[in-house]
Amino acid sequence: MSALFAYPKRAKFDRMVSKTKLFSYEKATPRIRDLFSDQVEQVRWIYKLAPETINLMASKNVPEIQIFNLRLKGEELDDDVLRHIDKAIAFPIIFELAYGDNRKAVASPKWQGGKPGKHYYASNWVAEQSERQVLPVATNLEGLYSQLLQSLMPYKGRDYEGLFELNARIEEIRSLEKRCESLRSKIGKEKQFNRRVEFNRELKKTSEHLSELIHG
Repeated sequence: MSALFAYPKRAKFDRMVSKTKLFSYEKATPRIRDLFSDQVEQVRWIYKLAPETINLMASKNVPEIQIFNLRLKGEELDDDVLRHIDKAIAFPIIFELAYGDNRKAVASPKWQGGKPGKHYYASNWVAEQSERQVLPVATNLEGLYSQLLQSLMPYKGRDYEGLFELNARIEEIRSLEKRCESLRSKIGKEKQFNRRVEFNRELKKTSEHLSELIHG
């Protein structure tokens, strides 16, 4: 199933956003300017999900949801490009990346006026003409935003978890996965028996914690 959604026609905004304007909203380093120049062909603000366009109540955290389209020059896009736009635009954003005839959705959790999270979550590339999903049922824009983000996340939220609790758990999972990989490498290289025992003990403990975070 595609992670791209069918947004209502009345929410269509479709305005080009100049790179110059983005750089004026949020100061761009030479590296960011180079990334935009090398990787991004065009930025368009394609949908505005707001009470008057989607008939859902706003909240302080999510007064509107913006859908941006980035047409790329290649398949790769550095997360710092998305992070720059996220910092320049106060509203929560869902990005749709377009390259050739393919598209994918990308986003990082962000409340109104806040900073994006440490990681960006992305769907797989799908054909541009692929059927889009119906928007999730929600009682307000904050609930809708949470569901749109969770559709991109690799793990489902638990009953007690909100969007940012789930994001924090995923970040911890990624950190522990890196630690396990590092410990396995150390065990393979270590020649001292006592040190290998220490590393194995830590690996077992870390793996158990990781399993608990993933499986509950």
